[in-house]
Amino acid sequence: MILVGGRTLEGPMNLRIDGTRIAAMAPDLTPVPGEAVFSAHGRLLLPGLVDAHTHSNDHLLRSMGQDLPLELWSLRTSAARIGRSAHEVYVGALLGCIEYLQHGITTVLDHLKLDPMSEEGFAAAARAYADAGIRGIVAPILQDLPLAATVPVTPGPNAFARRSPLPAAEQLAMTDAFVARWGGAVGPSAPHRCSDALLAGCADLARRRGVPLQLHVLETRLQRDTAARPTLERLEALGCLGPSTSLVHAVWLARGDVERIAASGASVVHCPLANAKLGSGLAPIVALVENGVNVALGTDSAACGDAHDLWTAMRFALLSPRSALPHHRWLGAAAGWRMATEAGARALGVGGAGRLAVGAPADIVLLDLDRPAFVPLTDPVAQLVFAAGPAAVREVFAGGRLVLKDGWPTGFDAKALLTEAAQLGARRLALNRPWLESAWELAAQLEHRLGSDGGG
Repeated sequence: MILVGGRTLEGPMNLRIDGTRIAAMAPDLTPVPGEAVFSAHGRLLLPGLVDAHTHSNDHLLRSMGQDLPLELWSLRTSAARIGRSAHEVYVGALLGCIEYLQHGITTVLDHLKLDPMSEEGFAAAARAYADAGIRGIVAPILQDLPLAATVPVTPGPNAFARRSPLPAAEQLAMTDAFVARWGGAVGPSAPHRCSDALLAGCADLARRRGVPLQLHVLETRLQRDTAARPTLERLEALGCLGPSTSLVHAVWLARGDVERIAASGASVVHCPLANAKLGSGLAPIVALVENGVNVALGTDSAACGDAHDLWTAMRFALLSPRSALPHHRWLGAAAGWRMATEAGARALGVGGAGRLAVGAPADIVLLDLDRPAFVPLTDPVAQLVFAAGPAAVREVFAGGRLVLKDGWPTGFDAKALLTEAAQLGARRLALNRPWLESAWELAAQLEHRLGSDGGG
């Protein structure tokens, strides 16, 4: 057992960790014989943060495709991912774990795109999270419609455009085998990239295995305008809306969609920084929260959100809608903190995570209180959300295991991994140069058809 003492948002507190869970909480707990004591004097004890949507496949593509809207950005980055080995997938996922831990993130949903799909590759990502000590929920991305059916391009002889995805049945079988062994989630890419049969199959698989279902929904105006049928209506009819579903982005919702989501019990994962970076728009999170929808936060891809920084995402999520609303409708610091913790845990079906409580997972972040952001300590929640940041994170426990100490992971050699990741990333870009050139030809065609704004 481990005794950790410090200060919570409510005041001085000691936490006793027994195995992977918090066994006791009280200001006056004292050590018992044989118990390890972790000195946390001057630390603020917080629950681990939850990144409810990320893509480890893009950690080796950091900041690629700058200043492009989603459809153009996606063409370029998709071509750079083709053909990765399981080892590349492992290194990419572990690279992200360094940043997650340094930001106090102990739970992530990895919406993982592999091209081609590979159960070995998905398992490699799951192993990386286990090695780092992070609760990584891997959701294999499924998509069975060809590129020309998802964006207005003419394939012609273009090699990238003419690539065909695996049949839906094969993708579902591979995902089923992975989930049966590793747990995780089911992750159809987005409604406009999937047939009805694949979406219905994903919903059935998630229900049968008892795992979450996550998919991108209405991220851009083009997706809304080109849908043959109202998207949320279609998802509901195919059994894809329910308490275990998380809808990522949900920027371009139609009239009645907010109420439809609320009635279904589904969650929305808001990715404010990626949405802003890609010019996708501003999700109606205030209306969603007001209607009782569970809204979590995601950092999205390292190639568009750039940093897995939930601290900045919290602030941006709260502040960006304010200029268009009367102040009595503004979301406050407590709402932002909930999005980054409890709401994320609820969206991903991780019981008890995102809070400090007896019986909850022992996911604990220790922040340095000896920072200007906390002096004087007048409103701890507001200062935590609006003034602090990842630089204050000093130690992290995940499942009772000390996984970050003095700012670096304890479970692997992070500095050696950084060197290897740089080499693998550069090598893959060189190998995929023909695919990148092919994809860029399509991007030029798409931009011409949509106009200079790229359809954003």
